[in-house]
Amino acid sequence: MTSPTPFLTWRLRAFSDHSAAEWHEILVLRTAVFVVEQACVYQDPDGLDPGAHHLSGYRGATLVAYARFYPEEGHLRLGRVVTAPAVRGQGVGRALLSELLRHVGDRETFLHAQTYLVPFYQSYGFVTEGAEFPEDGIPHIAMRRPGGA
Repeated sequence: MTSPTPFLTWRLRAFSDHSAAEWHEILVLRTAVFVVEQACVYQDPDGLDPGAHHLSGYRGATLVAYARFYPEEGHLRLGRVVTAPAVRGQGVGRALLSELLRHVGDRETFLHAQTYLVPFYQSYGFVTEGAEFPEDGIPHIAMRRPGGA
């Protein structure tokens, strides 16, 4: 059953404000989904984490949602948007994106969406830009949320 407003505790932190244990759980979640579940071999630590803000969502003491955003050429870039498999279908993804956009505000924002998630991001004001392209072997589409959205 879908919970329209899942109870989550949010933490927005800079890279250096995380403990080693917190970074470990973030990397475990990102790897579990983006590398193992999606069978995609790639280098997750990409050098962008130190300059990013990191939003983590906890249900109790368990990390169940995560995303990062960082400045890029006059706009913001969202990335590593992920929910734990155990909480899918419970509104956690929507709660994550709503909380993320609350922090981003009305600044122009870009992301590369996995193609099947385009309708999800469109429901938050993102529009597609260009044609589908492979990123790490998975179909993606560039998307933009105009400033002032």
